Amino acid sequence: MDLEALADSLTDRESIAFHPVLAADSGAPAADNPWDDAPVPAERTGDDGPELTTEELEELLGRELPDLDLDLVELTVTDESGQELQLGAAELRGEAVLDAQPGQQGTSWTLDITFIPEGAQGWRRLTGNAACHDMEEPQRRVAIVLGEELLSAPAVNPDVLGGVGISGDTTSIAGPAGSFDPEGTCGMADRILLGELHLPVEVVEIS
Repeated sequence: MDLEALADSLTDRESIAFHPVLAADSGAPAADNPWDDAPVPAERTGDDGPELTTEELEELLGRELPDLDLDLVELTVTDESGQELQLGAAELRGEAVLDAQPGQQGTSWTLDITFIPEGAQGWRRLTGNAACHDMEEPQRRVAIVLGEELLSAPAVNPDVLGGVGISGDTTSIAGPAGSFDPEGTCGMADRILLGELHLPVEVVEIS
């Protein structure tokens, strides 16, 4: 039996994708203008009325909308803080990953990803574009997604230069403070390596 072929038939590594983050939105209306109390402009009643302008829609929602071309948004996901991230087209897929393992930097756990040569070039390009933005901007982040589930969306470190990116074939990703632990990083590494499973898997211990 060809175990490698069998494994490929049971998994979908293309379901793992690395995306640029185009914008972020907390989704929460402003405290002084909640959705329930938002006034609807009188002249916008009826199906034949003109569409709302961006400014009117922002006033209705009580918050600013991301300034981006919605045609560029491929996927919207929610991060660990409840913030919605609008993602651009995937620049890398799971087949660009050679290995993924939990690692440590001091007392902190990391997710260490090793790319094949083409994947390393794509990762450098993706992080180099992200590094062109300031640290407080959502575009400084890159998103690792399984299907439509966000696994991690780290910000590129401050010492990474815009247009240069992270070089080398291995990168270390740290989560928000206290969010990465041995079990979590090990599980995330497995999911990046396997992608979506076509069949449920039950772990059986053999003594």
